[in-house]
Amino acid sequence: MRSRIGRGLRREGRQGDEETERWGEKNCVLLLAVRKGMTRRARRTTAPDGGKPPLSWQGVLFAFAANTFLVTVLTELVQTLTLSIEYEAIATLFGPLLAGVLTALYVRQRGGMHAFLGGMASVAPLMFFVFLGSWQPALYAGAFCTIGGALTEIVQRRGKG
Repeated sequence: MRSRIGRGLRREGRQGDEETERWGEKNCVLLLAVRKGMTRRARRTTAPDGGKPPLSWQGVLFAFAANTFLVTVLTELVQTLTLSIEYEAIATLFGPLLAGVLTALYVRQRGGMHAFLGGMASVAPLMFFVFLGSWQPALYAGAFCTIGGALTEIVQRRGKG
């Protein structure tokens, strides 16, 4: 019985040493990468297998600005012309769809994700400044911006393939 326990402990000790050596090798590779000027973020954005391109903050900012601008202008236009509530709903949906389409055309890659981030970032300003505290139309505006960007991205992918 004692010999079996002793063997198990010796095996665990050897495995522990191998794990320590593997851990040391990983850190050594990481240290060499850092010394060469290659950080973790740089390795992540340069995908050797042809992965997705990184998101650009300009694209997210474009989606935010376009969504906020178009919703504000169209809502103010409907209110100035004293049109019925149906026209305001159409303006709340058409403006963000157009903003999402323009965002996807602007960034050319991953337009749906850029439109999502920009559209959702614009929910709070739209809620407070355009819809005067009503969060539902602001959330719809962000969601429809995402839909516009995603649909345009799908159409662009089919056109390339």
